[in-house]
Amino acid sequence: MNQTPMAQQPMMGNPRPVVSKWLWITLIIVVLAGAGYFSWYYFMGPGKKVATTTTTTPTVVDETAGWQTYTNTTYTFSFKYPKDWTAKEVTSTSALLDVNLSKGTTAQEGTDNPGVASVSVYESLSKLDTQTLNPTSLKDYLDKYAALTDPVYLTVATQKIGSLSGYSAKMGPNQFGGGSIYFAVMPNNKIISIRTYSTGATQSDITNMLGSFKFTTATATTSTTSATDTAALAKLCQSSNPGLTCAVGTVSGNYATGTASDTSEGSHWYAKKVSDTWTMVQNGLQDDPSCTKTSDFPKTIVPTCAQ
Repeated sequence: MNQTPMAQQPMMGNPRPVVSKWLWITLIIVVLAGAGYFSWYYFMGPGKKVATTTTTTPTVVDETAGWQTYTNTTYTFSFKYPKDWTAKEVTSTSALLDVNLSKGTTAQEGTDNPGVASVSVYESLSKLDTQTLNPTSLKDYLDKYAALTDPVYLTVATQKIGSLSGYSAKMGPNQFGGGSIYFAVMPNNKIISIRTYSTGATQSDITNMLGSFKFTTATATTSTTSATDTAALAKLCQSSNPGLTCAVGTVSGNYATGTASDTSEGSHWYAKKVSDTWTMVQNGLQDDPSCTKTSDFPKTIVPTCAQ
């Protein structure tokens, strides 16, 4: 008997899960949003690392710490010098003031070569103009003396002395002691020079000393100082001119004059301050028509003799 075969039914396995395409889209959006957030947070937002720069302030070392200080109240300036140097005011024939600096305990007399350096104050250019070249300014003076056949100075350049703008120069080949010299015009219109010699001081010492200069103008203390000077000069005159009546006349820096007289006649006396002490150069009993004793005195003191 013919039998009609039955249609074979396919085998049914486990059903495959169906994931909605919207779920995938949502998941992708969440991932992208998270990545964007974290990128913003760490690269542009609060989580961004900011590079810090550490600034180191250099330590300023005072190379003049422990140095000594020279102060002159008459010409109102001061400067520092190494503790193993000695400063001493000495008599000068042309300067208002000479301070010699040397190593050791005693500075040498004279200014040609005190050993390390010397600081001088001059009334004007005329006191420096030994060859009568008639300079019109400090720079003109240096240039003219550098142009001599036997030059006094070489290599003139600008130079700071404390807060003042001045000049520096090398000493000429035939200048005793060699070294260098520095000039500036002070606030009181006096001229200051600092001469350093070829031996005894390091360039560091010289640089630091030049930088330590301080200049001031006269203050109310001047009247007190003048009163003290007047009393000292009156006493000096009286001891140098016994029996005469003394009077203090003009006082100009480290120079002074006055009169010593009796009932019938009188004459002038002249004194100079050396190392802060007034000394009699010519008393009222002496005569010095050639002015050899007062040749370095300013015209305000000896108008008929000062050069």
